[in-house]
Amino acid sequence: MGTTQLYDKTESYNHKRHREFELSNREFAFRMRQRFPKSLTKEFLLVDLVNNVDQLAEA
Repeated sequence: MGTTQLYDKTESYNHKRHREFELSNREFAFRMRQRFPKSLTKEFLLVDLVNNVDQLAEA
């Protein structure tokens, strides 16, 4: 059996806020992005994943 890594922070992209806060023992992080599409595409999510791969918990 393997183990499952769960993340304890929810991230949200937006145009106005850039901060982290805690609500009901959960962490939320608002990340300000100047440009992101109105409807998400697989391509955008893949590029975003590659750009943020260093934040993954797995080696």
